[in-house]
Amino acid sequence: MSITYNTSVNRLGEHHIATLYVHNIEMGEFTIYTHCEISSMTIHVDESIQGCGYSKRMMAMLLGVLKWSDDTRLYIDSDASVGFWDACGLTENQNDNGYEKVVTFGDLNRWATR
Repeated sequence: MSITYNTSVNRLGEHHIATLYVHNIEMGEFTIYTHCEISSMTIHVDESIQGCGYSKRMMAMLLGVLKWSDDTRLYIDSDASVGFWDACGLTENQNDNGYEKVVTFGDLNRWATR
């Protein structure tokens, strides 16, 4: 198992991506996308390896590289991951910015590294 990090910046924003490889096959990806000072997240892990802790490992790696302020807010559009984001500590977003759930960088990092 290995995790690589990549970042790209263009006129639309920044993409920070942790990609998971198992036996040299891409099996997952955790992405933080920042646009107009709002950072949103997505995650995908192949169904065959879900529940093995790989999501946490990708998150810990990427958050460790970024080292943003603990009070930076991270959002998701929808909780399509069947409660995964709730388990990570995300709560209902009370801001009127169109995102469903929110967590601070610090809280997510503490969850991912415990």
